[in-house]
Amino acid sequence: MLSIVHNEEVDAWDAPALSDIYPEFDKYLPWGPFYGAFVHPDTPDDIKSNLVDAFNEAVDEESFQELLSSLGAEPINISGDEAVEWMQQTQAVSAWLLYDAGATESSPEEFGIPRVEDLN
Repeated sequence: MLSIVHNEEVDAWDAPALSDIYPEFDKYLPWGPFYGAFVHPDTPDDIKSNLVDAFNEAVDEESFQELLSSLGAEPINISGDEAVEWMQQTQAVSAWLLYDAGATESSPEEFGIPRVEDLN
C-alpha cells in the first residue's frame, strides 16, 4: 500500500497518511524531505545574517512558492537555534522510526540519538 509519511493527508498526493494506517507512528510525524542552506558554525555572523535575509527574500518569490506547492511541501523558513533544534528532532524521528519499524539493527541510542519524546 502506498502512503504519505505524514500525520495528515497531503492534497497534492492521492494516498493516505501513514498514521491512518499505523497510528502508533503518529508520534514520529510529520516527517519528510527538507531543503535548506547550511553553513559551518564558525561562519561570521554578518555572513549568516546576509544569507538568512537572502533566503527570506527568495521564499517570498512566487516561483519558489509554486515549486514548493508542486512538491507537496510547505515552507518553515527557520534559522539559527530553531533550525538546529528542528534538525535534531528530524534526526531523532528518522532514526527511531526506522529502528522501531525493524528496518535497522542498531539502536539510535548507540549513536547518542535520543528518543523523540526525550528531546522536549
